[in-house]
Amino acid sequence: MKIAFLSEGKSLDSYLDERFGRANSILLVDSETKVIESASSCCGGHRNHGENCCEDEHEHYNHHEHHRHHREGHVGHHGRCIEVAKEIIDSGAQAVVATHMCNDAFELFKNSGVKIYITKVRKVSDILEDILNNNLKPIEK
Repeated sequence: MKIAFLSEGKSLDSYLDERFGRANSILLVDSETKVIESASSCCGGHRNHGENCCEDEHEHYNHHEHHRHHREGHVGHHGRCIEVAKEIIDSGAQAVVATHMCNDAFELFKNSGVKIYITKVRKVSDILEDILNNNLKPIEK
């Protein structure tokens, strides 16, 4: 089974990222071989706020600057969640692992037959082992 992990890094020793739509990476892992098939950047290599592009806009900008930023083409968090969900579905992943996700992403995955695993932040390798040992079950909602 191909499993997509929303990750802080690009290895099995990386930790799950708490930010679904702004995770640093999407790791596509073959659960049988435990090999990373691909590791892509969730931000598409684009930086919005200097080195901290993926942090909450409100931490860096006041209200007016925040809205100007959105008018200049920045995809909002909700829109980015949907983009990430579509990217994962298009990758052929049969499952996704995250700490949370928006309802629209959840529905996209469910309608596409992608299993959803929700867990706390910990190493991707540990989460993979829990899935393989049936210690972590997909959610139904």
